[in-house]
Amino acid sequence: MQQTEYGIELDAIDRQLLELLQADPRISLMILGATVGRSPAATAKRIHKLERAGVIRGYTALLDSKKTGQGWTDFIQIFVDPAQIGLFTNDTDNFDIRVLVADPHVLEAHRVGEDCFILKVRAAEPSSIDSFLVKLRSQSWVMSTITRGVSSSIKEDGRLIEQDGSL
Repeated sequence: MQQTEYGIELDAIDRQLLELLQADPRISLMILGATVGRSPAATAKRIHKLERAGVIRGYTALLDSKKTGQGWTDFIQIFVDPAQIGLFTNDTDNFDIRVLVADPHVLEAHRVGEDCFILKVRAAEPSSIDSFLVKLRSQSWVMSTITRGVSSSIKEDGRLIEQDGSL
């Protein structure tokens, strides 16, 4: 068994279930249970435990952004006024954090240093990202931004990785 940062114990069966669900979130409880050597009811109980603990945050369909008309991806680095960095916590109720994540173009937001954030944004066209940048730069805590357009995506994946590099 392995202890996570939040005190959740994940044993080999939990990890195998997570691997299977990441590969196919629509897999049936019957197949999951047979694969891990448990009944469908026991498997469902384990999955619900992982959901309640926040290990499984949700289930989603992975879409091809170009085919859905959202083929423009940028990474935006935001440099924050060091005098105002105390405003930022991981609390999503914090107004300044909500500014970063409220816009539907923002796919990811990460704090990457003492006074720096990186956003991954996606839109149908560059003008939508430009409009977002105007709104972002109007915030008093933003000192400057650097935007980098993605020319192609080689890999986008959110699977669980073990310390040895395996799933």
